[in-house]
Amino acid sequence: NLLDLHKINKSIHTISSVPHAIEFVFFLFGYAFNPVSIPLWCFLFAATSTTTSRSYEIIIAYLVSVITTLIATEIGKFSCATTRPKRQSYRSADNIVRRYAYLVTSLKSKHSFPSGDVTQATNVCFFLLRFLNTSDADKEYEENSYNRKIALCAVLLPGVCFARVFYHCHWVEDCFGGILLATLLYKGGIVPYFV
Repeated sequence: NLLDLHKINKSIHTISSVPHAIEFVFFLFGYAFNPVSIPLWCFLFAATSTTTSRSYEIIIAYLVSVITTLIATEIGKFSCATTRPKRQSYRSADNIVRRYAYLVTSLKSKHSFPSGDVTQATNVCFFLLRFLNTSDADKEYEENSYNRKIALCAVLLPGVCFARVFYHCHWVEDCFGGILLATLLYKGGIVPYFV
């Protein structure tokens, strides 16, 4: 079976300890969409703006998209009511699975589906691609900028998905649900309508 999610979940949850530097990268991906990180994203979006008034518009648009996706995620979590994976030490023949850091879950709901962090990561990807296009720049610069955004999204989204499963915060299917929810919100016109 190509998508044996139980086997994939267990494979990621039972990865034994990794070098500190690698786990630090996993931790950053896993923490990137914690609510305390919202000001950082606002700053990054404002810093890419060409004018001060445009930066305020971008920050407000981003905050509205965050709130919209957060409400939709919480409705999904309440409706599905799936439990999060339990943090535990798995033992195999040769190693003990351990994490040197843990992600703060006190600001999170007890339900896991869909992943709010992955929904927010997908939201950021759509936001980057839709709202941060430079219309006054020359065509070559605009194309390079778009390619950089695609590259950032290609690293950011899988990184967040992997980290959320690696730290036993989610199952793989929760991540798929988060991507699907954010995609439906954008493609369905809900987030662009409010923004």
